[in-house]
Amino acid sequence: MSDTTPRFIALDIHAQPLADGMPHLITRDTRTGLEWTDATASISRPHAEAMTACEAVTIAGGGWRAPTREELLSIVDISRCDPAVDPEAFPFVKPRWYWSSDAAAWSSASAWLVHFNGGFVYYGLRRNGGGFALAVRRAGQ
Repeated sequence: MSDTTPRFIALDIHAQPLADGMPHLITRDTRTGLEWTDATASISRPHAEAMTACEAVTIAGGGWRAPTREELLSIVDISRCDPAVDPEAFPFVKPRWYWSSDAAAWSSASAWLVHFNGGFVYYGLRRNGGGFALAVRRAGQ
């Protein structure tokens, strides 16, 4: 990546750079090579449902999955709050809890979440409906 390449690129439903009038549905991170999109359409849900929602995303050819905790943290911007993410790069991210695919080591009933209000990490019971989901994939899939 050169010094002039932007970190985040807004993409349309076909994973192409935005043309006039096209909605911003996917964000490509040029640093990590990951593409991101909303998987839960503003609906908070239990962990299993959020994981299924990520895999069910079909835009731009599919291949989507739930992110790991580390992947979610890679888009946190600690210089921001409410949301703790670049709102132009991620217009679909709310300042709420987002599930990761990572289980908590001490409890199979819990998984890790990242909160995009302040950028902090905590665990939650998988059966609770307290999390949203972002879907992720490698760019070019």
